[in-house]
Amino acid sequence: MIYIPHVGAQVAITGSVNEPGIYELKDEMTVAAALEGAGGLTSLAGAQRALLERIENRNARVVEEFPLDTQGMRRQLADGDLLRIFPLSPKFENAVMLRGSVAQPGRYAWKAGMHVSDLIPSQEFLVTRDFWNGQNELVPGSVDHAFRTERADQSINPRPDQFMNQRSEQSENPRPDQFMDQRPDQFGNQGIDRNTNEHPGQSISHSPNQYENPLTNQLVTARTSMIESVGKNSAEINWEYAVIERLDDQDLSTRLIPFRLASAINDPASGDNQLLKAGDVVTIFSRADLDLPMEKHASFIRVGGEVNAPGVYRVNPGETLRDVVVRAGGLTSHSYLYASRLTRVSTRHAQEEQLKKSSEQMQRELVSKYANAAPSTGQTANDQQAQLGMQQAALARLFAIQPTGQVVLQMKPEAASVSDIPDLPIEDQDAFYVPARLSTVQVTGAVYNANAFRHQAGRQLYAYLNDAGGPTRDADTKRIFVIRADGTVVSKQSRSAHLHGDFEKLRLFPGDAIVVPERFKAPGGIRGIQDFTQIISQSALTAAALGAVLP
Repeated sequence: MIYIPHVGAQVAITGSVNEPGIYELKDEMTVAAALEGAGGLTSLAGAQRALLERIENRNARVVEEFPLDTQGMRRQLADGDLLRIFPLSPKFENAVMLRGSVAQPGRYAWKAGMHVSDLIPSQEFLVTRDFWNGQNELVPGSVDHAFRTERADQSINPRPDQFMNQRSEQSENPRPDQFMDQRPDQFGNQGIDRNTNEHPGQSISHSPNQYENPLTNQLVTARTSMIESVGKNSAEINWEYAVIERLDDQDLSTRLIPFRLASAINDPASGDNQLLKAGDVVTIFSRADLDLPMEKHASFIRVGGEVNAPGVYRVNPGETLRDVVVRAGGLTSHSYLYASRLTRVSTRHAQEEQLKKSSEQMQRELVSKYANAAPSTGQTANDQQAQLGMQQAALARLFAIQPTGQVVLQMKPEAASVSDIPDLPIEDQDAFYVPARLSTVQVTGAVYNANAFRHQAGRQLYAYLNDAGGPTRDADTKRIFVIRADGTVVSKQSRSAHLHGDFEKLRLFPGDAIVVPERFKAPGGIRGIQDFTQIISQSALTAAALGAVLP
């Protein structure tokens, strides 16, 4: 027969102990004995303050606070006591934090009279580990090298920000594809198979099994990555602005003390070399964190195609596109300057926003027109829904094309020298491509034979349309337009309104594209469709892209 008696007096222990719980009180138990039964204090437990909640005479609750010194450990516990052990404050009494774009972000020992120059003794201290890792790569973006480097960093020298909820260094530095943000085919397809017959600048699609050697694709990717990595400096610092965060002792608010980093390091006697206090947080920003004026950061432009020295060039303050082409050795004898393309990141972002707004507007108008229109004679509701679906699919194809960000330079068709290039200011991440002399005119859209036709000097638009078999029955002949090789657009509507209907006699130049859109059969028409030519010109400036939009 086994008898288990009722539990006796109990105490509860919680907080920074190894085994929190409810324990049976044995005889006269002290705080020290109770803590020993709970596995002892944790390494983060504070000894300056413990809290004891007690019920006195089953009449009232009282709270006692005491330190865990010799006398506190001898305190006697009673039935129903709750002993709470508080953890240490995370505050460091003699440390300052350094974070941001630095080699080793982390916590550093503070000393009386310490200044910013003592925390950051030299410019070398600001070069991040990711920058040196990138410099060590034989093939930029190598997965194997990045994996081995990361594993080595974690096992040998763990980064301080892995323990302090800071941003990782990788998130502070731009990705390699953020520099130019351009497709390889925008610069002559450097790295494609030289046995192909495609012209530079045209988009090429390869099947996965096209190459017999499985290493060829890796070599193509490596060469493209090397080209795109030129000029990308992840260690570029914002020398004009850094900041100290300090907790105000009076009202516990956060104070920001900005200073000029360049002066603090290069001239320790300057006022920017701020005196630090314990608990300060010093943040160093990179160019990726805060946008800087052009004069305060390095700007790069990529020049490719028919120039004597294609490459990536740093743009000096005040330099224009013409100046950069001169530095690139000027134009070759095969250059077709009229069809040159300048692509710009800021322009692409603006085009994407405009394209999104146009898409939403045109979708709303299309649905609204069909919702308020009754089926025409001989047409059922199902036919009307099918027609709506077809037109929505056409709009979806249109807006699936990503804008290129091209800036139309509006040069003359006979432009052939560097002096014909406009003095256009350069923005960082610009890309300028000069193709070789083109020899075709593209006819695409709702024609019987969409194709590229040999350009003949002086030949007019109607002749190329005839070569393509003319517009089909579903073509919208009132909205035919031409995308010039330089990116400008000439539509039949605008030409007919101002030049008395001579659109069919328009003289075409090499690289031009004639676009014949399909007729949109929305009831009453769609008000947003008149912007079709503008949207096409900003979204797709190549025949390959037009083929994806217009069947």
